[in-house]
Amino acid sequence: DEVKKELLSFWLAALRAAEAAKAAADANGGDFEPPPLAAPPTAVLQSTFKRLLDSFVSLRPNERFLAYNRAALPSFYSLLECMLAMKGGRECLDVLQSHRNWEWATKYLMIESLEYVQLLRPAGSEPSVLGASLHAMVRACCAAFPTFRQRILATALAAKKLPANASNILPLLSLCMAEPEELVLACELGVLPQLCACLDVASPSALLAPARRESLSLVLVLVGRCVSSLACGA
Repeated sequence: DEVKKELLSFWLAALRAAEAAKAAADANGGDFEPPPLAAPPTAVLQSTFKRLLDSFVSLRPNERFLAYNRAALPSFYSLLECMLAMKGGRECLDVLQSHRNWEWATKYLMIESLEYVQLLRPAGSEPSVLGASLHAMVRACCAAFPTFRQRILATALAAKKLPANASNILPLLSLCMAEPEELVLACELGVLPQLCACLDVASPSALLAPARRESLSLVLVLVGRCVSSLACGA
């Protein structure tokens, strides 16, 4: 595992160095032939991407694995994100959205596990490198695949982790409740009681605290979408 962690870190650093060299050459009007690492053939990229996804990542919620994943997962998911941005990345996105390990990781890291919430977004701060990569990959899948949106929507609401895990789940719901049929599905799955639970605080003024404002805004937007959908269906 330690060797894998170091290899992932080295691979990501080498890839970013190649991308930086190409950007500098383009800015100066020079020619730059990117190494195979930074511009592999589509078939090779897709195969490598799948092999990375196939690799085993243990997400046990104890301190040993939390510490390891705190160091290893940012490189792992940043590398996958970089590969999605390469030529041939669309083929990798096809692999990603249907891969069971990705669906499982999304479910566990972003929805169900409160132990991993702080790895994605430390309290009172912007999303971590890991959180930013995961959200970017989820956004890409949601934008391209309606069936992925519906699966994530059903998973997020079935977990019933609102409001405890609101910082992760509310952005997911915002992505997955964009189309009329998704709003109908969300209402059928009981999204409104879970959203209202996010507003149930001992002191109403607590909702206006800086740390809560983003969540409050998302809750109100999502409730508004649901109300509009119900009104149209009435």
